Amino acid sequence: MRKPLLTIASGNTKKVSEIYEMLNVLNLNVQKQPDFLEVEETGKTYFENALLKAKAAALETNTWTLADDSGLEVDFLDGRPGIYSARYGRSNSEKINKLINELDDTPYRSAKFISCMVLC
Repeated sequence: MRKPLLTIASGNTKKVSEIYEMLNVLNLNVQKQPDFLEVEETGKTYFENALLKAKAAALETNTWTLADDSGLEVDFLDGRPGIYSARYGRSNSEKINKLINELDDTPYRSAKFISCMVLC
């Protein structure tokens, strides 16, 4: 019996690997989305962005497709950067420095990481 194929709607090799490891207990063949597929995240919510990516990859590959969108919501910054976390800076160190600068000397540094996954 052939294993079902699942596409991970991401061009991020590290993210695909992490999701693959989580799903490793299932009897699936997992692949990343085609390299040429670029989906603009124009949604206003994590769900909308994940759905855009999942639909596009599912239509392109004709497979079940799993996509996610995620972000860091900092309470002191009224939930920013939120869905714009990936575009908050060019590198992780730039994002961290920008965040620290915006927080300035406030002791209120509570935040949450949000992730939404969609299967198409």
